[in-house]
Amino acid sequence: MPDLTDRGYQINTALEYKLIRGHKVLRTGRGTTVYISGREIVFKPEDPIPARLRIEAFVPWPVLLDHVINLELHVHGETVETESGYVVIKIKRYEFRTATGRRLGG
Repeated sequence: MPDLTDRGYQINTALEYKLIRGHKVLRTGRGTTVYISGREIVFKPEDPIPARLRIEAFVPWPVLLDHVINLELHVHGETVETESGYVVIKIKRYEFRTATGRRLGG
């Protein structure tokens, strides 16, 4: 597993993702987060993922907006490290959105 020292907060939750090359979605999938920080996410995907691909990830956020509304963290980044079945996403952009219940079907 990648060195997680000073990598952020341990948040174990589901994650869905899309791997992208150019304007084409190569594949979708699911995994489980291990750590999340403002710069990167470490997660364990169900299927192996190569490094140096663009990725969009969707993470249900554990805190409710106004104690009522589910939020989802949307991340745009790049897979920069893959080791022992774990993947590190370098975050290039992120935003919180109200959760839609969307499923990727991958």
